[in-house]
Amino acid sequence: MNIFIISFLATSFIYSFLSAATKIFYKNKPVSELSAAERDILYDRANLIIRIGVFFINILGSFISPPVWIIAVLITAFFYAVKFFF
Repeated sequence: MNIFIISFLATSFIYSFLSAATKIFYKNKPVSELSAAERDILYDRANLIIRIGVFFINILGSFISPPVWIIAVLITAFFYAVKFFF
């Protein structure tokens, strides 16, 4: 269980960092679906305060985000499979 919590926290942190620091998650979305902060990140107008805000919003949002949970489960399953077979 501890491995799942650690992998969830790591996945959540990486996901939030990528969404606050890069344009990866916003390139393929229509501009009308983006928030003002996400638009600022997409167009390189975001300052540090906006990026920190997006980071913390995504940290909190990752608790209900299915991709983060799925990736954490896959990392945990991979860890236990390696531990079991080797």
